[in-house]
Amino acid sequence: MDAYVRSLTTGQEEMILDAEITRKNITNGQKTLDVTARQTERGQAAFSLLMNENYVIYGDDEYVIKNLTQSTKGRRTIKTFTAEHRYYEDLISMHIYDTLTGTYSLQQLCDFALAGTGYSVQIDTTGLDASVEVENFGDDNSSALFQSAIEKFACEYEITGKVFKIAKELSRHTDNQFRYLMNVQDPQMQIDTTNLCTYIRGFGKQNDDGSYVTTAEYTSPLASTYGIRHATPVRDERFTIHDDLLAYIKEQLTDSIPITITLTALQLERLGVQDVQKGDYCWVTLEPFGIDLELRVSEVDDYNTGKSPAYTFGTLQKKAEDVLAGLSKSAAAMTGLGKKASEALTMASALNVSAVRLGDVEGEIND
Repeated sequence: MDAYVRSLTTGQEEMILDAEITRKNITNGQKTLDVTARQTERGQAAFSLLMNENYVIYGDDEYVIKNLTQSTKGRRTIKTFTAEHRYYEDLISMHIYDTLTGTYSLQQLCDFALAGTGYSVQIDTTGLDASVEVENFGDDNSSALFQSAIEKFACEYEITGKVFKIAKELSRHTDNQFRYLMNVQDPQMQIDTTNLCTYIRGFGKQNDDGSYVTTAEYTSPLASTYGIRHATPVRDERFTIHDDLLAYIKEQLTDSIPITITLTALQLERLGVQDVQKGDYCWVTLEPFGIDLELRVSEVDDYNTGKSPAYTFGTLQKKAEDVLAGLSKSAAAMTGLGKKASEALTMASALNVSAVRLGDVEGEIND
């Protein structure tokens, strides 16, 4: 895919040559470019325009150059930079001075937040609330207000040109499979319990004498494995009913364990692994780790060099006891895999397939 740079001040536009470009496309709507450009005689016109705040046009989108670094290699100058999608810049620079209070639909909040920016929305309302109540919604930049509207309706968006596509979840359920010893090799798994808590208390509305109308406490099932780990207590005057307070503090407790799985896959068309897009659900089976999960692609990194794209798999909810049981069998699962791995890699080599890194796979253990 061709890329162009355009001057912010003069409008001069040139094709970017002799550069490596990685486009990151994430399910939270973020789009960025990572670019490394080399100074060459044929690409000099574009190279001289690669500077902060100028635009890079790539596909259907425009990006703004940020965080540019220049270095030298021999007698050649190299520019490395990150470019953010232009909508970040456009929306942050617009301020909405008015405010809204009352009940509004997502369409109404988005139209209000994006007024005057030149951006519009296309909304799939399936699964979304019809409206929400807001108070003093406004008096902020368009970016902050748009993000707030997305959060209030718990939905996702992606940007193409100047149109935001919004839905409860932008996804497809596919039959694509990534499996250890078939089209995956060298998996790694990291478990982080840094922020793990297993116990929390809640205090509702306070009486005049200092007592509380209602209190609640909750102990996570994970306490049987990791012991009692106290979370910061919740104190909220809104609650006067025990069951409501209990449900709320359960939501506030960080009793989940993030799992990060990094793996390298061999993209075998003969196994039907193809057409993987951001938001897709795919099956990932890693017997050594006891992992057999439907995971969602949360990020796609593609390249202008013809290199196969990289995929990052996002968060999945899974019962803690099931995952812990699977991990306890990891050592046993590894028995005898050495010979099978050798046979599988020999087969892959014979098929003359290319290697593609599938980025961080984040699973989440819940009680």
